[in-house]
Amino acid sequence: MTRPLLLLTRPAEEIDASRAAAGRAGFDTLAAPLLRVEALEWAAPARLPDAILFTSARAPALAAEHAPGLLAVPTYAVGPRTAAAARSAGFALAGAGEADGSSILAAMAGDGRREILHLSGADTAPLVLPEGVSLTRVPVYAAHLIDEL
Repeated sequence: MTRPLLLLTRPAEEIDASRAAAGRAGFDTLAAPLLRVEALEWAAPARLPDAILFTSARAPALAAEHAPGLLAVPTYAVGPRTAAAARSAGFALAGAGEADGSSILAAMAGDGRREILHLSGADTAPLVLPEGVSLTRVPVYAAHLIDEL
């Protein structure tokens, strides 16, 4: 009996983990990444923010590698996967949300965080800022569509 075939479209750097998980679940796989992730050049702010916001699990490792001086800044993540990535990269996790970036921003404001650095992908969902909070968004990576499979 043949195993079902699963098409994996994750970026190339994530294919191996997906392939292993699919194999354990009884699938054969065909890798066809649809995105290529590229680290961007960026500069950490001269003055440390009150907190860092991550809305993407890709951003923490890139940020830690590029700006290790930010690791001690209280960090918030949009969800459990992003929180795990922030912890794994060495950030001082202060909180994690369960919904979206706007919800975690409200929690950050409730914790007294006013100057927030949002380390993100080049494309992000819009965020609603609580009153009295300033947000500086700095893209640390971009995801590009693959031209051909």
